[in-house]
Amino acid sequence: MQKIKKILFSGIIIFVFLAVTVPGTDCESLPKLKITSGEYAPFVSSKIDGYGLITEIITASLKDMGYAPEYVFYPWKRCELAVKNGELWAAFPYAYTEERAKFSLYSDRIMNSDTKFFYSKKHLKKKVVWETLEDLKQYKIGGVLGYFYRKDFDESGLKVIYAASEASAVNRLRLGSVDLYVSDEAVFWHLVQQNHSSEKMDFAVLDKSYSKIGYHLMVSKKYPGAQELLTKFNVCLKQVRQSGLFNRILKKYHMPDTKDQAQ
Repeated sequence: MQKIKKILFSGIIIFVFLAVTVPGTDCESLPKLKITSGEYAPFVSSKIDGYGLITEIITASLKDMGYAPEYVFYPWKRCELAVKNGELWAAFPYAYTEERAKFSLYSDRIMNSDTKFFYSKKHLKKKVVWETLEDLKQYKIGGVLGYFYRKDFDESGLKVIYAASEASAVNRLRLGSVDLYVSDEAVFWHLVQQNHSSEKMDFAVLDKSYSKIGYHLMVSKKYPGAQELLTKFNVCLKQVRQSGLFNRILKKYHMPDTKDQAQ
């Protein structure tokens, strides 16, 4: 009887071992898709576990597709160039522009963005009211290289000082090097909380939004099978929304749920 128990126990051990080592059950065994992004916390960051909110949504969607992402972090202009040259499958999170659409395809919208102008109450004392960008010509505007608003700003004749990163641009606003800084609300307040939490009350935001856009995957037209992969991604992104996983990821990052992110 004791011998039978030992045989049964050994069989259970072998079964459990096989169950957790079957090829194809984890991301390591899945085919890879190379994707690039820059620092844009809390949406994406190499410094966050899981690489940020939108990154986790993309990872979940790709896993449903049967793929694993290989994330590469570049400066934003380098991200765009990599997509343009077909060096990798996609970059994110990107807003649609006609210029980028010449060399890329766009996924369904992953999330909404509300972009506004921020200022330092220590350095800008007068009330700023604007209706068109031309109303802001008297101010020095802070921006980030490679972002979607550059064409608008150039055409409106704004005085813009571009930084290489969000963190650098926020610091310029803090020091008074620029009067206004344009940013996604969630990104701006995350950076302030992370880097200048003791000065949070020194910053304020103008009521009027500069833009309300969607964030997408920007897929290289030169990548083999780009359209087929993108079609599958859109299907799986929808499934991630419907499964409730999308909302659970939003909740993890203290973001509004899909009532505010409805397509």
